[in-house]
Amino acid sequence: MNFLVFGFAILFAALSFLNIKKAILLTLVFLPTYLLRFELLNIPLTALELMVLIIFAVWVIKNRKKISQPKSWKAPDFWREALLIIAAASIGVAVNFGSASLGVWKAYFVEPILFFLVITQTFKGKDGAKALIAALGVSAFFTALFAVYQKFSGNFIGNPFWAAEETRRVVSWFSYPNAVGLFLAPLTMLLAGRFFSFPVRNNFRDSLKRIAYLLAIIISLLAILFAQSEGALIALAFSSWVFLFFSGKKSRYTAVTIAVIGIIGIASFSPIKHYSTQKATLMDLSGQIRRQQWTETWQMLNNGRLLTGAGLSGYQSAIKPFHQAGIFVKNDDPNWLKKVLWNKEYRDKVWQPVEIYFYPHNIILNFWSEIGFFGLLFFLWLIAKQLFLSFRGATKIKDRERFLVLGAGTAMTAIIVHGLVDVPYFKNDLAIIFWVIIALTVILIKPTEKV
Repeated sequence: MNFLVFGFAILFAALSFLNIKKAILLTLVFLPTYLLRFELLNIPLTALELMVLIIFAVWVIKNRKKISQPKSWKAPDFWREALLIIAAASIGVAVNFGSASLGVWKAYFVEPILFFLVITQTFKGKDGAKALIAALGVSAFFTALFAVYQKFSGNFIGNPFWAAEETRRVVSWFSYPNAVGLFLAPLTMLLAGRFFSFPVRNNFRDSLKRIAYLLAIIISLLAILFAQSEGALIALAFSSWVFLFFSGKKSRYTAVTIAVIGIIGIASFSPIKHYSTQKATLMDLSGQIRRQQWTETWQMLNNGRLLTGAGLSGYQSAIKPFHQAGIFVKNDDPNWLKKVLWNKEYRDKVWQPVEIYFYPHNIILNFWSEIGFFGLLFFLWLIAKQLFLSFRGATKIKDRERFLVLGAGTAMTAIIVHGLVDVPYFKNDLAIIFWVIIALTVILIKPTEKV
């Protein structure tokens, strides 16, 4: 195994020295390789991490003269926020020091931010952004294609319940269905931005490219649908509406009209109204489980951890004293409480065990519990700044390149909306995607500034 790892490292390092852009693009194509895990010099690593670290090392070696003279090179915008986030993550390590927290620190914070730095120093302008989106599109396409294959074959789905035809939920390369939505939803919005950025009148080559992007979008949507990732579908629906709203003045009127018709339709049609109310108020099964998680998380934070959180990788142990083994699932029965109190058979029927998850499944509580209150604030500021720059840029840029910027803004929107009920950052590939979206914003909008 070590022989294969060293061989791969040497070959990838050679590629990085010859053409660092191609190495970066190849890394984006193979984002799911974080699933290939091994130890190198007794340090746990993944193939994705190894590629990122090699790219950064090569970039440092090739630019050592510039780096040794800080005034001779330019740092990208967002670098101050990135440093603050690394500082907050480092405090998170100190709060819960151990090998697990160090692993999270390097894989979810340090390495993605180093990758962000190299991307912003290597790729410039709309052509650079298009190359990055194309690489992400290849990754999305094959991830989605494998998921669609699973839908019709039932193969390579480890969980028997998800593999069964009547209850099938695809997982693609991952271990659970929601990972498909978390991975594909933001990438779908980036692909949509690239699709609409093509000129209205395309030459034959551009027409083929546009068809390829459309195919990637369609198959990604199918994969999310087959994964039954409701959070991702809702995030995509809202992000698509935002995309339409900021696309131009005419489309803004269309977006408002769609919103009004949608609200009237939901209010008028009882089944849709009931479903929407259940989802919005988190009264369905998954929603009630989330509410219980959030209650326990707040109790944990309010017990002397408001500033520090639980520390990196410390959530599961910190939440134990506050964890409830399960919940009685509420329903529309008007006598629900009475039956729960006095009817053992009914009580057993509505009882739902709740496990201790790795994270609270809410983007605010996720960051708060892992890197503390100030780390949460740094991330919220970073996200707000990215959204402001993206949507402002989309309204100021007059040509069709504005759709690239809009794609970056709505990709972040998808992450936020899905993150209301899930964990859209704390995974190797998702952390990289997050910082690539930030890098795209820098490349497309913000000029570099002196260190």
